[in-house]
Amino acid sequence: SHSRIADVGTGSLIISGSTLSFLNQAKNETLAAFTENSNVELYYDNSKKFETGAQTQLMYGNLELTDGWSLYLDNGFNNATSRIVNAGGNGVAELKFYTQASGGSSTQALHIDGSQNATFAGDVDLADSKKLKLGTSDDLQIYHDSNNSIISNGTGELLIDGDTLSLRANSATELYVHAVKDGAVKLYYDNSKKLETFGSGIQVTGRIEIPDGAAYGLRIGDSSDLQIYHDGNHSFIKDAGTGN
Repeated sequence: SHSRIADVGTGSLIISGSTLSFLNQAKNETLAAFTENSNVELYYDNSKKFETGAQTQLMYGNLELTDGWSLYLDNGFNNATSRIVNAGGNGVAELKFYTQASGGSSTQALHIDGSQNATFAGDVDLADSKKLKLGTSDDLQIYHDSNNSIISNGTGELLIDGDTLSLRANSATELYVHAVKDGAVKLYYDNSKKLETFGSGIQVTGRIEIPDGAAYGLRIGDSSDLQIYHDGNHSFIKDAGTGN
């Protein structure tokens, strides 16, 4: 029921030719094709699916690995292989990406779970002006434009939550603002505290400078009844209320 070519000796079975093709019985479909000093082609239902090249191997369609197998990617050096693992369970697809540092072992660099959450083991580096975009409409964007670092919020409020918040210099040795939940807010100048809030009011370290003019000055009372100001020439203490 079958046709066979069998080599029963001790040597090799050699089929030679500058171009070889394997066809179906009707000779109207190619199964495989081999060309001297050139490529190898593999077919499925007369449609080319894989082709070799000098540097690049071409695949037409998907590459599927069965459960438990990994895709290994070599870079041409010894002990330098990256791999991708389908780590999901029954009905769950998860991907794990492994890389290898110089002199180290293969470690997980990125894990994408079935809920599309990505966990990075290292840093995420973006080039200048390339943005981290958050939200369905990219409403929150974080980036560096080669000169400045920018947080851009396109809708709603930009909220920063924390029981203790500090704004400080890049050196981490100088404070600008320090705020504590249920406590004080402190403002600094050159790392020296100048204003601090209390439950009963504020405390200022140093002097308060107010521009000239009646529209400015110090106003005391619910209706600004007591006013203290300087108009550029004279100093005034004014009782603008109904009392004494």
